[in-house]
Amino acid sequence: MKTFGLAVTLAGNGAGRVTSAPPGIDCGARCSADFPQGSNVTLTELSGTGSKFGGWGGDRSGSNPTQQIALNSAHGCTATFLADATHLAFPQMPGHGQPPLARLQLVTVTFAGYPFETFVQSFGDFVVGSQWLAAVTQDFGPIAATHLAKVTLPASAAGASYDSIVLNNIGAALPYPSADPTGLLYLFYQPTPCTGGGGYHSYVTYNGQPVAYAVALNCQDARSAEGVASHEIAEALTDPYLRGEFFDATSAPWVGEVGDICNWAPWWIEGGFRFTAIWSNKAALAGGSPCVPWVAGKAYYNVSPSPSAPQIVAAGASAVFTLTGWSTGAGNPWTLSVNADNYAQQDFDTAPQVSTRINSGTTAQLTLHVPAGTPSGRRATVRVHSQLTDLVDGVSGFSND
Repeated sequence: MKTFGLAVTLAGNGAGRVTSAPPGIDCGARCSADFPQGSNVTLTELSGTGSKFGGWGGDRSGSNPTQQIALNSAHGCTATFLADATHLAFPQMPGHGQPPLARLQLVTVTFAGYPFETFVQSFGDFVVGSQWLAAVTQDFGPIAATHLAKVTLPASAAGASYDSIVLNNIGAALPYPSADPTGLLYLFYQPTPCTGGGGYHSYVTYNGQPVAYAVALNCQDARSAEGVASHEIAEALTDPYLRGEFFDATSAPWVGEVGDICNWAPWWIEGGFRFTAIWSNKAALAGGSPCVPWVAGKAYYNVSPSPSAPQIVAAGASAVFTLTGWSTGAGNPWTLSVNADNYAQQDFDTAPQVSTRINSGTTAQLTLHVPAGTPSGRRATVRVHSQLTDLVDGVSGFSND
């Protein structure tokens, strides 16, 4: 009878075994066996204490605990086990008391001569029915969303402030659904040439009611404009009338609006458009990436600091943190980087030093220094990033902040 070989290799920094049915493989002790041609062999992973299964490789993929292989040729599989590092739970960011919008009525506004008009108008058509919008509103949605209108204003109008542009055109060139203006958002794309980057959102008062608008300032190419636009849509939905940041700033020193926390997360690609990731309390509770949307099956990497509370340090002294790596899937060691948090109070340069490589269950040291002569009561905050090894739409990103 003809037979074929099946070989299993164990990988990762955790402990575990793989067994087969019918019997023959019990790896670590016996990691290969021959089976009759045509046999259906089921491999089962058994994670060891303190470890978790990271997924299959070789001739199989995915993270299901069992894999069935029809042996009509020789096969080889890799089972990865990861040390299941205990990690801190993500915080639940409290709201500021102003409820998010229950509806989105989007109006895309460009100025005559804007070179990416067709692209950003198509983006407006797409975003209102996108998976991205469903994901970023999951904490308070679902919401009804429509692309109410596409408006092109004269190029000469672009020289005024956006408050003035809205008030000079609302109810005329800029439609105003007076019967129900809930969720109305004018999304402006800054004409070229323009300076600066990023975007912002604000509001005006019209007929005694607040009306939200947002501005996408990144104008060197269409893709930059659409990425900024998605960020501002999410923030306008959660804090439309600037009644305070969406998250209570006392809940953590790094807290800003929902888009700011996830600014370095990888792009979400949908419908040929790029979208920025947004913080979700619901996703944070689930224990994976708190920045959504996140690609299904894509490993998430992070670290837990010890001590986890802000540290009070004398001028001229340093604070040392132990960072323990953890991830939701298989992977090689990843790279850490650290920088000052531009969204938090920065009274001095901490001169951060961090070990640059880490893996799930291993540790690295982060040292932050308070310069001599720093007055009492000053504060500084850094972000520690876990670098993703792959590119999203040609751009590298970070798994976490």
